[in-house]
Amino acid sequence: MWEFQVVRNPNQSIHSTQAFRLATLLRSVAEGLITISVPFQAIHLGAGPQQLGILGGLSSGSYTVGCLVFARLIGRLPMRGSVLLVLAALSVIGLAIGFAPNLVLLCVVLVVCGLVTSLFWPQVMTWLAENAGTKGMTHEFGGFNLSWCAGMPVGMLIGGWLFEKNTYLPYFVSFVVTWVAIAIFWRFTSPRNSHLISTTDASVTPEQLESSSRARTFLLMSWIGNFATYYLAGNIRYQLPKLVKSVGMGEGAFGSLVFLINAAQLATFLVLMRTERWHFKRTFLWWAQVLVVLASLIVYSSVKPGALAVAFLCAGVGLGITYFSSQYYGIRYPLGRGRRAAIHESLIGGGYLAGALCGGLIAHAYSLRAPYLASAFVILALLAAQILFDKYRHPVVTRPKGQPVAR
Repeated sequence: MWEFQVVRNPNQSIHSTQAFRLATLLRSVAEGLITISVPFQAIHLGAGPQQLGILGGLSSGSYTVGCLVFARLIGRLPMRGSVLLVLAALSVIGLAIGFAPNLVLLCVVLVVCGLVTSLFWPQVMTWLAENAGTKGMTHEFGGFNLSWCAGMPVGMLIGGWLFEKNTYLPYFVSFVVTWVAIAIFWRFTSPRNSHLISTTDASVTPEQLESSSRARTFLLMSWIGNFATYYLAGNIRYQLPKLVKSVGMGEGAFGSLVFLINAAQLATFLVLMRTERWHFKRTFLWWAQVLVVLASLIVYSSVKPGALAVAFLCAGVGLGITYFSSQYYGIRYPLGRGRRAAIHESLIGGGYLAGALCGGLIAHAYSLRAPYLASAFVILALLAAQILFDKYRHPVVTRPKGQPVAR
């Protein structure tokens, strides 16, 4: 029997953060079940590298477009009602994905799924931020990130094995799990307008936000870094299944290896939520992307299980740091929080989109391994852009000996 600490505050619409995290975890499990199954379903329907790239591009692209189009709605729609309605829609869409009889219809349903999902994750993040307030933001979002990150690998691990048993099973289980999440959201939340808390938070003023060049610099660098690392994630999600299948690796074994990415990401979130020492540390953000470059080069060199395990662990740590950085710097201040949450999510979708499409084209033109060498170059180029941007925004000032310098 689950027991949650319930706090009834007339100004807050989330009455139990533990229950909120559990519902988030369950929805992430449902997404993981579908995520691992779609590429293999497409392969069963006859998809090649280019088709897999297009498939991933349409799914991620629709999510990215949805986040950008609906950015101004995030935080303005009724929190509880919109989340419950979107989840109900996603449960049905998940079933429709499983029953798609050909690649064309599969693409159409995935586009719809991406658009609808873009109304869920940014809204949930904004909902949580507005209940948490400015203080304790790192801890609250660390717990939130642990929830969705724990759910995704569990769903992918189970989904790979379920798909081997029956191609429809992952989608049925996803439907049931989503409705359990809906029931939890319904029970432990209320329709009160929690955004009244954050917008009146006196600890940070709009003037402080707008005048902080340092905060804007870190926000932009973390956004670029998040896009760069998810470029590799797009290749892993949509192109790597074809490569590992060509060397005889099964769906279940691949799902088990992909589990390591989220496991490493989960461990990274657990560390980051317990300290604020990483806040506004540029080299910390940059080295995270170097780890992802290393992961790209390992996958390019070898697809043996041991090599993939090391690569996925490196990728998971890097993805965890860039994701949390982009999220934290975006939702740190109340003004425009919903819009920035949507941009944060759109860059994840954009990374998946670019990785899937470019990876498909490169794999078709050269080899199934080539996209991972290209990923390393893309991430390094974007990292160099961040370093140059930081130097331009905050140049090193030379000074005569003994004279202080103002930053």
